[in-house]
Amino acid sequence: MKKLTVLFCLTLTACSTVKYNYTPESRRFTTPEVETIVSVGLGEPLMDQGRVVERDIIEITEEGEISAYDIKKGKLIKIGEDEKSEFFVQDLLAGYVIHAGIISVTPQPHATIQIKKKSGEFCVNRPADVTVCGDIRFNRSKETVVTNDSFRRTLLYSGKVGNKLKISYREFSNDMARAAFSTDVEYDLNESNIIGYAGARLEVIKANNTEITYKVLKHFGER
Repeated sequence: MKKLTVLFCLTLTACSTVKYNYTPESRRFTTPEVETIVSVGLGEPLMDQGRVVERDIIEITEEGEISAYDIKKGKLIKIGEDEKSEFFVQDLLAGYVIHAGIISVTPQPHATIQIKKKSGEFCVNRPADVTVCGDIRFNRSKETVVTNDSFRRTLLYSGKVGNKLKISYREFSNDMARAAFSTDVEYDLNESNIIGYAGARLEVIKANNTEITYKVLKHFGER
């Protein structure tokens, strides 16, 4: 049986205060790279630009128990830290990690996790309850995600009719398409095999109604 140490806060006021002071690193992205030859299908992005963040996470690799809590495999996202501990929340989109209950074991969505820096103990914090700590196996890593509040824009391949090439330009804010900034454009390949929009330039190598092969000459202009 796994050795388990359980620590209880003497009073509710003595329990750890969760910190929400962590800010993940953010960076801009544009794909594909300039001078890259790419093939995409109908409805797929020719070019994509926006902002992503790289955040600290921990991944629980083995299920375990701490007092009345069942700890499942899954991902936890860092939200803050102080001199003694780091604090994490459950990734609700990926599934709950913390479960509890005597008769029926249920997810605990409001439970947060505290990792003690010195001892590495894994502690469960839940509102109006004591904090309990134990030994849970996990790995640290970083995760790259597209921020919901970022500005994002993309060119989509919409097909080819005769020698007319159709491209759709879309802007996104909070992961929602902004209709006022969405445009469908058409290019005559008899005039030129260089197409572009909003500062972006692409050289069309070959295209049909289901796929296009092209080279990126220039990214979108600054916005």
